[in-house]
Amino acid sequence: IRELSLDYLERRESQQAVTAFLGALSSSDNSLVRRAAEGLGRLKDPNSVRPLIQALITRHRTKVSSGHPGQLSTGFGTGSGGSGGISFGSGGGPKYIDQPVKNREALEALQAITGVDFQYTPQQWLAWYVDQTTPDLVTLRRSE
Repeated sequence: IRELSLDYLERRESQQAVTAFLGALSSSDNSLVRRAAEGLGRLKDPNSVRPLIQALITRHRTKVSSGHPGQLSTGFGTGSGGSGGISFGSGGGPKYIDQPVKNREALEALQAITGVDFQYTPQQWLAWYVDQTTPDLVTLRRSE
């Protein structure tokens, strides 16, 4: 169904779809970012190049387990002043970290729209983009 929908949007050259996909590129859900990049690659709208460069590598919160849920632990120590101490703890819950994610769909969309390939190096893509979108300097001096 997704493929048929993209075929339809591609034939219609839907600007509304481009706008929706551009908004989805900044989602915290990476699967949504990837699908939006895929859609923009199919629509080949040149206005989506800069946002796609920003979506090449995104940061997303990933769940990392720490300990085993429900695990119990005990500890014994001497404590201060010579009195013994006993500690008791339960297993830690999940931990979350932010980590960078390379989005293949954003790279493929950029390649399809621009015809160039700088892999996952946003700095090179931006330098190329600035070069392509900056007009040449025009000399306004009168020639004598």
